[in-house]
Amino acid sequence: RCNRCSRACPQRIPVARRDRVRDGRCTNCLRCLDACPEAALELRLEVRP
Repeated sequence: RCNRCSRACPQRIPVARRDRVRDGRCTNCLRCLDACPEAALELRLEVRP
């Protein structure tokens, strides 16, 4: 893991150390996805009724 995703996060969430990011500080800016050179991250939205 190169940690580019974690370094790109303006909220300083350690994205690279987690399997899922469920953090109230996350603003869904997607900078972590843009920073990943390997496309190792994916966005999944959970919709609850």
